[in-house]
Amino acid sequence: MQDFQISIEKNAKKSYALSMDINLEYYKIFYYVAKNKSFTKAAEELYISQPNITRTIKKLEEMLDISLFSRNNHAVNLTPEGEEFYKRISIAINQIEKAEKELLLKSDLDIGYISLGASEVALHSILIPCLCKFNSLYPNIKIKLLNYTTFKALEALKNGLCDVIIVSSPIINDDNLEVIKVGGFQDYLVCSNSYYEKNKININELNSLNLISLDSQTATYKFFSDLFLKHHTLYQPNIEIETVDQILPLLNNNLGIAFLPEMFINESLKKVNLDIKIPSREIYLIKLANSNLNAATKEFIKILTR
Repeated sequence: MQDFQISIEKNAKKSYALSMDINLEYYKIFYYVAKNKSFTKAAEELYISQPNITRTIKKLEEMLDISLFSRNNHAVNLTPEGEEFYKRISIAINQIEKAEKELLLKSDLDIGYISLGASEVALHSILIPCLCKFNSLYPNIKIKLLNYTTFKALEALKNGLCDVIIVSSPIINDDNLEVIKVGGFQDYLVCSNSYYEKNKININELNSLNLISLDSQTATYKFFSDLFLKHHTLYQPNIEIETVDQILPLLNNNLGIAFLPEMFINESLKKVNLDIKIPSREIYLIKLANSNLNAATKEFIKILTR
């Protein structure tokens, strides 16, 4: 009985000594070597020299008094004891790393920063409600919002002036971009009640009226140019302007007729039916493929794409 009591005390002391000597870093190094089946890859992932990795594993095996790996010239494999140890360690390491990521995310969302580029249509249709929700959840995040046409927004994104952009179609296909559809809208032909009395018009007749449009450097201009060409006529606006907000007072003062996104049409304007169908357009969130975005920007994207 006395010998049994002494054995228990010795094992307890050994277990306590191990817990004091072996820290989390030992287990983490073992986990990465086992996961990669390579000392070299583990060293690369952990930014630790390979000799240090080797020494740590050797010391861990000595302390545990078991062989964790069987080594040969071609591969690093786990022993049966190592396999069992890896199963248990994996659970702990995954939970620890998850907790670390959550803490870092919370820290970044307390004092983060996002830089967005947006077209006018995207801003008014889906971005403002999203920004309101985001700001209520993360009031300390600083937001830089830049207003661009679609093509200028794409250029700004590629030049690093913003992290993500939200723009309307059409867009140019590019393998270096990750494109996510986040909404859509419909354009209508509108004018004041007194400018054009009829409720229907032929596409060829439009050139006899004072057609107002966003300028030729915009996605909207390209969209309608392509549409008109498809129907064997030219898109020839008499007045080109930079923003939709600038078009509205011109329409209200009987200076012409224009295509407007639905969210900009007010009670003072009437819709004129065109003899051709105007296709609906999309709104996209675009970022550089494989870009390393901060936590605040990732969270904003989650909210926008839900």
